Amino acid sequence: MENTFQIEKGVLVKYNGTQSDVIVPDGVVEIGEFAFIGKRSLQSVVLPDSVKTICQSAFSMCRNLKTVVCYGVETIGCHAFYDCRRLQTISLPDTLVRIEGYAFSSCGSLEKIDLPSNVKYIGKAAFVECRKLNKITIPDSVDEIGEMAFSHCKELYSVSLPNNIKSIQSETFIGCAKLTDIVLPEGISSIGEMAFFNCAGLQSIKIPNNVSIMEQGAFCECKNLQNITLPKSIETIEQDVFGGCKKLNSITIPERVNMIKVCSFYGCSNLQKVVISKKSTVIDRGFGLCKNLTIFAPVGSFAEQYAKEYSIKFEAI
Repeated sequence: MENTFQIEKGVLVKYNGTQSDVIVPDGVVEIGEFAFIGKRSLQSVVLPDSVKTICQSAFSMCRNLKTVVCYGVETIGCHAFYDCRRLQTISLPDTLVRIEGYAFSSCGSLEKIDLPSNVKYIGKAAFVECRKLNKITIPDSVDEIGEMAFSHCKELYSVSLPNNIKSIQSETFIGCAKLTDIVLPEGISSIGEMAFFNCAGLQSIKIPNNVSIMEQGAFCECKNLQNITLPKSIETIEQDVFGGCKKLNSITIPERVNMIKVCSFYGCSNLQKVVISKKSTVIDRGFGLCKNLTIFAPVGSFAEQYAKEYSIKFEAI
């Protein structure tokens, strides 16, 4: 065992063995940085209850690792299982609190992961490019999900978000082309840049009324998005927010919106009706290539001026 497991003060510093199935000795409290990195022989690993931390890149590039069982882990470090491309099953304990950035990035065979009820934090790009991950339920204990957390999960169709998060961060679901089933929690106040960019499967989304910020490109290239309910609290429609939403048919701009920025609805080729009830709402070339559009707005409004300037049909309300 001394030759196989290099252990220093409870930390498994390095694994020197060649076995395919490894059981880490009881008493180890931490799997050290790079301890198993690149071990091609490794196919399964069991971590005893004593192990509380899996450190940075501990199992990175263990490309034949298929099964992981943990009994007492509290923290999974950044890049811990990066590029474990055959990882299919991981059993996570109720003790788990933190999943750090890139922890499971590029685990291309991971179809399912059950997150325990005490997890509080999911770091940046934690599951990026988990290309077979198809469904995930994030428990209400989670109060922060980092940017890019599930980006480019190409088979992901269903996400259950926790009620305690305050924002959808930048690029969280970018490139999740099959995502169809998602409900945004009522408590969120912002949606980050390109958060749902190219989520081509989305057909409908209700944006909660607490949302006051939607950053650039938040729903850009959601090509099948037909129905959007905008929040009453929003004041600016940012650049490219709904650009390329080719099936969007109509939208009502909330009363508090002061500015519709350039290319906000650029290329929404099926957009036929936009209702803008506020006279002073400024439009900065927001509706390029919306060839079938009619703008409904008050007489004498900025929207009327815009419609005339760009030869867009106008109806008074």
